[in-house]
Amino acid sequence: MRLFIAEKPNLAKAIANGLGNGRTDSGCIRCGDDVVTWCFGHMLELAWPQEYKPEYSQWRREHLPIIPSEWKYKIRKDAAKQLAVIGSLLREADSVVNAGDPDREGQLLVDEVLEHFKYRGPVARIWLPSLDDKSVRIALNGIRDNAPYAPLRDAVAAAAAEFTAGDADVLDAGCGEGYYTAQVLRTLRQQGRAPSVCGVDISRDALICAHRRAPELTLAVASIAHLPVADASCDLVLNVFAPHDAAEFARVLRPQGVLLRVIPLERHLWGLKRAVYDRPYENTVPDPALPGFALAEQRTLRGTITLRTNADIEALFCMTPYYYKSGARDQAKLHALDTLTTETEFALLIYRKA
Repeated sequence: MRLFIAEKPNLAKAIANGLGNGRTDSGCIRCGDDVVTWCFGHMLELAWPQEYKPEYSQWRREHLPIIPSEWKYKIRKDAAKQLAVIGSLLREADSVVNAGDPDREGQLLVDEVLEHFKYRGPVARIWLPSLDDKSVRIALNGIRDNAPYAPLRDAVAAAAAEFTAGDADVLDAGCGEGYYTAQVLRTLRQQGRAPSVCGVDISRDALICAHRRAPELTLAVASIAHLPVADASCDLVLNVFAPHDAAEFARVLRPQGVLLRVIPLERHLWGLKRAVYDRPYENTVPDPALPGFALAEQRTLRGTITLRTNADIEALFCMTPYYYKSGARDQAKLHALDTLTTETEFALLIYRKA
């Protein structure tokens, strides 16, 4: 059974109408082999301080700051019945489609529910910018993988856990919207650790998104070349698809501190290049050597992404430097595509401060 989890009831109804043959059941609509259910906004909320420790029921200066090693969530009373329905349906589901609103908040809202129930099956994503019949049909034909970069995200988080110990101080230099930063924080906390995880980026808008993704992150608008961090104060620096400054990274890392970098390899997005250019070319991979660091290990991650709508293809293209290097003729080829399968190829470089 394929289970759609919509952000709200009217969105669920629109999806069910698009699937056809809907039959209303308790807390869901059954459409043949598909089932559509819904949330009521955020169905989980953060626990109050006294639910961590009874002594927090009265505010005292000596208790501050209150930073739990693992954040607790509780079920909203008015959402308990519907959340129980979703949990029951998840136990039956072969796969899930995240049908949150087409924004980061919508993504997070459904992901929270999946994490609450420890769902580990396949998850796809549907984007519905409008609820008219035509838009719904197009979206249903364009359901895509929920997280094409999830294997890389998980590999970065696993390496962060492997190469740090205890309550590590972690800095993500060029954190963007916090996709990798939040997963590192989550992974370390799941191990019972209480890390300090900070993110720096030059984009204020990106950091607003990062805060929404993980409010417990410490974030700052700053340049990688001038990190607002004290000397020798970090155990780990992350640098994922971002500019790098080896001297600045060495300054903020403690002795024997670790730098994790992610760079694209020669065949990354080769299928996209092949679709756009008459003579596709491989990426130039920079020399991994960095002054002040010893390369301890290089891990290669390869995979594929399949995009099934032109909107998704163009969205991917616009995120790459090829967008700015391509002329009108090459971009016109992209406009004509309805599907695209392309390779992903990354190197995870693990350095020790020399």
